[in-house]
Amino acid sequence: MLYFRMKGLSEQVVLESASKSNIHVCIMQPSQIVTETTRYGWFDYILFKLLPAIDPLMPRYWHSVQVRLLGMAFAKDAANAMRGDITKGKNGRKTFNDFVQLSGEDFKTIQSDLDGTKWEL
Repeated sequence: MLYFRMKGLSEQVVLESASKSNIHVCIMQPSQIVTETTRYGWFDYILFKLLPAIDPLMPRYWHSVQVRLLGMAFAKDAANAMRGDITKGKNGRKTFNDFVQLSGEDFKTIQSDLDGTKWEL
């Protein structure tokens, strides 16, 4: 429990420091990152098959995140920050809903390429 408290405090200090210095900082917080290939054995295989069925039952904050969606969110957030678009690239923590919002239509177009994955977009 102490680890999570310290992690939260360190994130808060980074965000406060960035806002004072007018620097863009975004902390991405994916719940479970799902890849297209199984890399770590049978546990990942089973988990990656179960997550699409479990996701609709879970709050969107805890939805599993496809690695492509996370990558797009990183890239779009960086692009927004570089353009100076503060409304889309503001400092803070980002979760599943933010990833979907950041990637927008780009993710929906490649969604059909994802093998065996369901999304609520």
